[in-house]
Amino acid sequence: MEGAIEEQVITKIMTYQDKKSEKVRSKLKVSRGTSFLCFSFFFVLGICNFLPITFFAAANNFWLSKFANTTNPDAPRTRLQVNFASSVAITGTVSSLILGIFNITIAHRFKIVSRIFICLILELLVFMILAISAVVNTDNVQLLYFIGVLFAYGVLSGENTVNLLASAKLYVRFPRKYMKTCLLGQSTGGVIGDILNIISVAIFKDLVKSTLLYFIIACVAISLTMMLFGLLLRSEFFKESLESIPENVDKKMHSIQELRHLLYKIKYPTIILLYFMLTTEITHTSVTSLIVSEQHEDKTIWAENYFSPVMTFLLSDTFQLLGRLYLTFYSFHMPEKVFYVVGSIRMALLVPFIWMCNAQPRHHLPVLFSHDYQYGIIIAVFMFTSGILINWSVLLVPKLVEKHETDIAYTVYTFAMNICDIFIAPLGILVVNVI
Repeated sequence: MEGAIEEQVITKIMTYQDKKSEKVRSKLKVSRGTSFLCFSFFFVLGICNFLPITFFAAANNFWLSKFANTTNPDAPRTRLQVNFASSVAITGTVSSLILGIFNITIAHRFKIVSRIFICLILELLVFMILAISAVVNTDNVQLLYFIGVLFAYGVLSGENTVNLLASAKLYVRFPRKYMKTCLLGQSTGGVIGDILNIISVAIFKDLVKSTLLYFIIACVAISLTMMLFGLLLRSEFFKESLESIPENVDKKMHSIQELRHLLYKIKYPTIILLYFMLTTEITHTSVTSLIVSEQHEDKTIWAENYFSPVMTFLLSDTFQLLGRLYLTFYSFHMPEKVFYVVGSIRMALLVPFIWMCNAQPRHHLPVLFSHDYQYGIIIAVFMFTSGILINWSVLLVPKLVEKHETDIAYTVYTFAMNICDIFIAPLGILVVNVI
């Protein structure tokens, strides 16, 4: 899922910013009340950096129900159901690419605060519309609703691309304890969103009501972030911190030659990123969103309500977070070429394993891993190694460039990701129609 990949990449981007203003930030005085507001704001801002992608994806059961066969509930999954996750991935890729170009070219001409506020407003509007659509009967206009949902995701993915970079530019202007709080919100945002989805399902057995509650929670979280942001903008500490690194809205664009030179410097982590993206696009969530429980035919509560939120999303997000944390605290050195070999072996083994789990409908490949626990082990190992793979790639970038090049190097890194994703994203549709 390309949106999630971009969020993981951006988490580390600004950690390596120039530290020249750290002394200025450390001397700023802040009251206990303002400090508490800052901690609260940066934590929920970090969660909101993940919210558009996580909340949208975790509602997988709801989307599948919206595009189901309305005349025969027991019929095989429709074409809209089968291709939904892959279509979402392609839409997000295109949207992220367009706004990625905006980030590189003219984003610096707009104030950071304005960018974040506009993005939060767009998020709120989209989730309000999605919440309303949850209670509207769309059985007779499934294709139109399918297109509308893709458009909504395109808006979320695009504004999220802008919001992630703007948020990173914001929190480096504050003492590092607030930056760490925002990174904590980003790291745990996916898991928190999955847990809230499961709670919504537990409160309301009805899928429509649980999804409505889930989207309302998203609206409340975004509104809370905007409210805290508005309050903090009035404080002197917040204003002084914003000015600790002056914004240059008139700076010149980097030349094509400079960007190409930086891309060559970071070719090793970019290739590792390509490995990660390829294995993700052809498995999670294009295929994993279609995997059903071994109790599916019995229509148990576990199979109908909890299997997808718990196994496909909560379990995968948790183990990917553990993989990222493992490499963060227990770093190890491995030559780039060896890492390529390890990545290739991982792809050759785990990707076919996921394809041979109980994804429905099927066309050619057999189901070799029909039990829930088998799928759980496979997806846990896959996502844990994904977390290690992507963090290793991200952490390698600053080691290959000069300190003053780090910021633009990461921008080139994410833009290269968006370009590659244009060609990789359609593979998801191909895979789900082959297996």
